[in-house]
Amino acid sequence: MFSTHNARSVAPADPLLDLATAQLAWLGDVVAPRLERFMGYYRNPARPLTAFLPTSSNATLPTRPYRLFQEVGLPARITGFRVNSEGDAQPSGTQPLDVRRKEVVIENDIAWRLNTLVDFTTGQMPIITSTARNPERRALLTRFVNEVLARAGGVELLAELTLRAAVHGTSYLQIEPRPALLARLSMPDQTAALAADASPAATVPDEGQGAMPGEGVEGGSPGVADAMLARSEHATRITPAPEIWAEAVDAISLRTASATRICPLGSPTPPAHDDIAAFVVLHDVNDSDTPPATLMQRLRTWLSRSNTPEGLLEARQRFTFDLIEPTRWRRFVRGQLVSEGPNPLGFLPYVALNNSADPARDAAIAPTGARQVPLGLSDVEPLIPLQDELNTRLSDRAYRLTMQSARVYLGKGIADFATTPVTPGQMWATDNLDASVETFGGDASVSGEEAHINEIREALDKISGVTPVAAGLLRGKVGNLTSAVALRVTLIALLAKTQRRRAALTTVLQTTFARVLDALDRAGLFHSNPDERGLDLNWPSALPENDTERLEQAQLKVALGVPKRTVLAELGYDEVAPPPQS
Repeated sequence: MFSTHNARSVAPADPLLDLATAQLAWLGDVVAPRLERFMGYYRNPARPLTAFLPTSSNATLPTRPYRLFQEVGLPARITGFRVNSEGDAQPSGTQPLDVRRKEVVIENDIAWRLNTLVDFTTGQMPIITSTARNPERRALLTRFVNEVLARAGGVELLAELTLRAAVHGTSYLQIEPRPALLARLSMPDQTAALAADASPAATVPDEGQGAMPGEGVEGGSPGVADAMLARSEHATRITPAPEIWAEAVDAISLRTASATRICPLGSPTPPAHDDIAAFVVLHDVNDSDTPPATLMQRLRTWLSRSNTPEGLLEARQRFTFDLIEPTRWRRFVRGQLVSEGPNPLGFLPYVALNNSADPARDAAIAPTGARQVPLGLSDVEPLIPLQDELNTRLSDRAYRLTMQSARVYLGKGIADFATTPVTPGQMWATDNLDASVETFGGDASVSGEEAHINEIREALDKISGVTPVAAGLLRGKVGNLTSAVALRVTLIALLAKTQRRRAALTTVLQTTFARVLDALDRAGLFHSNPDERGLDLNWPSALPENDTERLEQAQLKVALGVPKRTVLAELGYDEVAPPPQS
């Protein structure tokens, strides 16, 4: 990612490295498997049963040669498997698979609830505008931000970021610089100033702003004078040249990063605070020399060695990871520093999106004495027990229906009764006066079972805040939902979560583009002042609205004195940036 220096040995005293090692062992051994299980419950992938199929050619094969992830929470009497703490299945007993494996029914309530929540939050792209005071600069910066987001995926990027945060509790938006931008940022200060001054990206200052950086410099080489002259020629341009614009837009890419590989670090020394001092990024776990351990075994091992010097050294030798600080970065492979270099960006390239606050996070993951960076709570974790119970009850009901739905006939004293099918119009004749045909079986309604399943679904509704109405499923009489007020009352919990997530996404985008514009300004690609780097996001309503009512409300707002630009942004209309000058 950045330029490298020669490898050298690890410094003996490095509090940040010791903190990173302790957190990395916790991340690789405990947190990552836990978060991967959350993602497994959400996706519920199908795994083939080829490893458990009988090898004999005469053996009975299962009717469904796959196993779903959520079967990890079902009892062995249903699945025919016993699982360890990792969720890995083994055949239960030596009997044929079809004998032990019953009717397995998986209804993935977790997935559709999270998908509905994400659709409400990021179903449409927000209206993003710059907060620059100069109208032309505001339009130009607005166009730049939207073009960068569009190249990164636009609404799909925001949806993926929100979904990862809902599943893992925290997700990260990674700012990935291109090599050309890193090369510009790595130049000495004087060279970078020359590049910035000579660039056609010079702009007109906003109202009330002073001279641009670099003006009024006396003396210097002829190259500096030429650069100043070139800058004065372009000082009246409000937009950069097309080639400079394309280079600036292409200098940065945005993508999501998983919380299973990234861990934020707080300051290892007092005073304690919640700010992120560095990131440790896990690349690989070198466990080839040791047999695989279960999750509980790794947890016990971590608890016994985490804070000792020997434990930290042993843990450091197991991982390949990067330690990224605002001013430098280092890469370690099996405990050895193999490459390092300065961080030309000048900031951390990851911006965290927390799903919801966890007040007990410090006590839950405190491997060292340092204060932990607060992370978010997963929406999947509290739903897992209810999802397992729902799948168990549905599987038991399916098995009962299979055994009872078809009627069974017992024939006495009738010749060839077993070979003659029981069909409409079929007749039997016999001289046996004691002959009879008896029926048994058939489905029987179990009211307690249905009530239990409905109560589980209601509990899922309450915990997740996502009701079937939000997904378009109406059960029974729910009243008149044509009114927007009635819809809001029905979906009050979901709308509250939507607003919180949108507020968090707004903060993430504002922080990200403040850093991006700062880097581009220092690289001389796209000039901007600090007070121009703010963003204003107007999210569309999560509920369907009447266009006529919206326009009438907009007119009333304008009449009350609300700025016309704000009202137009709320309606979805944006200012158009001027095209790059040729």
